[in-house]
Amino acid sequence: MRALIALGGPVRDYQIIRQGLQQKAYDLLIAADGGLRHFHQLDCPPDCLLGDMDSIRPIDREWLERAAAPAQALKFPVEKDWSDAELCADYACKAGADSLTFLGIFGSVRPDHSLMNLQLMTRLAPKLRAAPLLTDGLTWVWTLRGPVTHTTRLSELLPLPYTISLIAATRTLKGVSYQGLRYPLQDRTIRQGSSLAISNQAEAAEFTVRLASGTGWLIVTPADD
Repeated sequence: MRALIALGGPVRDYQIIRQGLQQKAYDLLIAADGGLRHFHQLDCPPDCLLGDMDSIRPIDREWLERAAAPAQALKFPVEKDWSDAELCADYACKAGADSLTFLGIFGSVRPDHSLMNLQLMTRLAPKLRAAPLLTDGLTWVWTLRGPVTHTTRLSELLPLPYTISLIAATRTLKGVSYQGLRYPLQDRTIRQGSSLAISNQAEAAEFTVRLASGTGWLIVTPADD
């Protein structure tokens, strides 16, 4: 089961997510509190609304009421031990989801949330069939757990020049190899804190990252002008 989870962070472009919704790419739609505004923007009511409900805009609440949705609403206290992202991930996994896409998960003001969410993906990765994905519609971050072969098709993203980086989430990444990138790597070891695998560029319509062991964040983001 594939779940799309919308949180309250900024979304810079909705085109790819909108296409996914039109193509029925997601089986479960979850809005976390203020993330409801993203489903409103997409004009697609979620299946579940979850959170402390303290940051939902009145215009989004009214839209949801007119849509007679969602099927379920779960309210939590403002003072709680879990973030909205963690609560949503737990709900999705208990519902049977084995593929998670998080929209609006990068905090524009709170870097602690962004860092925590990356660590959350590292914890979730072993439980899922597909690499958990974080996006704001322009930047895409997959958490890869070896052994894995991951192919990114640029035709599935917006037609932009991208910078590709792989960052170690665990102490070491072993057996890292690239295909289709300008700066090749072959069976290399990437240690946590190393910049060896950042700032690469695609030279083909798709590129492949192979990882024998370890967990890392594959970041595909629009290149600087």
